[in-house]
Amino acid sequence: MSKISVVVLWMVIGLIFELMMMVLLTIGLVKLSEGHSDEEFLWFLFVLVGASLGCIVFVMESIVICCWWRRKKRKQSEAQALPIAIPSNSANV
Repeated sequence: MSKISVVVLWMVIGLIFELMMMVLLTIGLVKLSEGHSDEEFLWFLFVLVGASLGCIVFVMESIVICCWWRRKKRKQSEAQALPIAIPSNSANV
């Protein structure tokens, strides 16, 4: 397995964890909307900032994985479409 494949694999795992975090944040927001004290409100802000940063990471990872996948597909199609090189000498003319 190449180094870039390992990086992409870890990014996919990171995407899964980010999605899980977003689900947990949604559950937390629903439970917190029922009523909260000032201390819980500070924790809410802390979680909200963390979730915002997590969303930014999620978007960046998605972009990187899509670019990697497109590059890989483009290289495969270029490798299949390469013409056979014919040497140009007087016998071929």
